[in-house]
Parts: sequence; structure tokens; C-alpha cells
Amino acid sequence: MVPYQVSTGISGRDSPFVRQRTGMVANAEATTKSRARSRRRKVVLGFLGVGGVLLLVIIGVGAIVGLREWRSPSGKVFVQNGGERVELQMPTALVSPPAGSSVDLAGQTPRPPERVDIPRLGVHAEVFLMTKDAPQFQAAGWLYGSAMPGTAGNVVLYGARTGDAAIFTNLDQLQPGDEVAVSVGDVDYVYRVTSRDDVDAGRTDLLMPTDEPVVTLITDAGQWDSAAARYDRRLVIRGQYTEARAGSGT
Repeated sequence: MVPYQVSTGISGRDSPFVRQRTGMVANAEATTKSRARSRRRKVVLGFLGVGGVLLLVIIGVGAIVGLREWRSPSGKVFVQNGGERVELQMPTALVSPPAGSSVDLAGQTPRPPERVDIPRLGVHAEVFLMTKDAPQFQAAGWLYGSAMPGTAGNVVLYGARTGDAAIFTNLDQLQPGDEVAVSVGDVDYVYRVTSRDDVDAGRTDLLMPTDEPVVTLITDAGQWDSAAARYDRRLVIRGQYTEARAGSGT
């Protein structure tokens, strides 16, 4: 008698019973493989997810570190003033403004400027570290090594007169007493214009540290000098520190 022989006359290998058991085994194997693949996918996706999060964290931390380094780079800055090579030294303490402060400066730390606002000119711009390459958007450049806002020294800001980054196009319209607010976080350090000078582009004494807290705004003036690849004059506006107040933080 042939094993698994049934009344239909179908042999054991082809019997419905065998086919059913074979199908059950095949289904069980397929299910097991599917579950294994699913587990592997979950493990891979889990690793990718964790890796993605770690990558984002690394990128985020790198961006923050890079931004801090961009705003407050390490190293020394020297200015050639006549025959003397002078190292710029940043003051490290805030001073009380003559007109007082509406914010607690004792809780503030000197930091590089982040914004500059000049109401008369409608200037409201970000401030970044000054480099040899002009930005492609409206912004002012802060000379690293010059003072930070609210400290006893010379805060030097440069703004382009023309081009995509132009914010000091109308700087010559400022008058004595006009306000220049240089901001850090939610604090506005307010300066009032005291002088305006049209100077030779080679002058560097206006970049030097000062004993009094001042801001120095610089833009191009005169004619373009192709040989030197710069304008031959500079317009320089200087303002005296007068007060500190709560700012918009934007």
C-alpha cells in the first residue's frame, strides 16, 4: 500500500492532506522569513534613525560652534598705524552709561554686536564679523579686536555704500545727536552722533582703541581707485555711548 494513499486514488505526495501540510510548512517558513526581514528592517531603520539624530546633533553643534567662532574668533588683530604696529585689545567689562540704564547691566556679559539700528536712516541690520569678502545681503561688519558694545572702547562697524550689502548709503545724512543703537541679545547700547569726518582711505588711527566708550561707523567715499581696488576716501561717523535699554531682541 502506498503511504498516504487516499480513496481518490491520488498518491501520497499529491494528496490534499500532504499539499495542505506542505502549504502550512511553506506558509510558516514564509512568515518566519518575513518576520526576520521585518526585524532586520526595524534594526536598520533604528540605526539609521539614531544615526540621523546624531548627525543632526553634530551638525547643530558644529553650526553653533562655527557661529560662535565666526562672531568671536580666536587670535590677535594688529593695525598698522603709521610706523607702529598696534594690537587691538578688547575691553572685557561693561561700563555704566551717562544717561543710565533701564536694564541690569550687572547681569550682562560683553559680547560682539549682533544688530545695528539707525532710526534716522531707516537702517535695521545684522552685524557680523568683518572679512575681506562683502556679504551678499544687507549687513554691517564688526572689526574683531575693536570694542564690544557697552564697554569702554571703540566699537568699529563698517557698512557698504553700494552693492547688495549696502546699508550705509546715506550715512552722510546723520547729524549730531542722532541715535545709533548697537544691540546684543535683548539689550540696546545707544550711542549719539558727535562727529563726521571725510578721511583718506589709508588712515587707521580711527580704528585705534579709545578710553571713552564710542562707536565708529565707516563707509566708502570719494572715487574708486582701480590700482588699490578700493575707494580713495572714507566717511567716518563717531558717536558717544549714552544709555542702555531693553531692546526688541530681533
